[in-house]
Amino acid sequence: MQTKTKIPIILLLTVLLLTSCTTGMRLNTEYINTPGEFPEKFSVILYGARHAEDVETVAILDMEGDGYEMIPFAPEYDFTIIKGLTGNEAFRKAREFIGFHRDYWTYGTRKIFDEKGNPIGYELKPLYTSRGNPLRLSYYLEGEGRVKVYIQAIPEFRKLFSPLRDD
Repeated sequence: MQTKTKIPIILLLTVLLLTSCTTGMRLNTEYINTPGEFPEKFSVILYGARHAEDVETVAILDMEGDGYEMIPFAPEYDFTIIKGLTGNEAFRKAREFIGFHRDYWTYGTRKIFDEKGNPIGYELKPLYTSRGNPLRLSYYLEGEGRVKVYIQAIPEFRKLFSPLRDD
């Protein structure tokens, strides 16, 4: 096979590989003020907090009984799921979990919507003093009622928090 033929094939295979990693329909989110009282029960997904400088830390509140289950795209040892909490218990647990970092300042809340625009959960991300939000989260509906959560630290923020790291 000639070099001119190999390049388009390699490019095509690369595009196919990249698009196959995130299958499904991307779900919308919206920044909100923290909701007050609400009657729903939640499963709380606590992701991260693996070490003192871990900026890849987030809490996701998955509404129970809505027909959707949120699962992080990560090894099972990177997250914990606590089921059956009231809204107030879930938010309290989430705020406690994401507030461990020494540079923690406050948190941001986003509401997560299904493909029809109905709320299916919330996301609480830590915001850090003078550094903002180091995380990028995406939600994809994959299969019947399964929502895959992709969590990624923005590389520039990771270097700010861990200057000795070279990745």
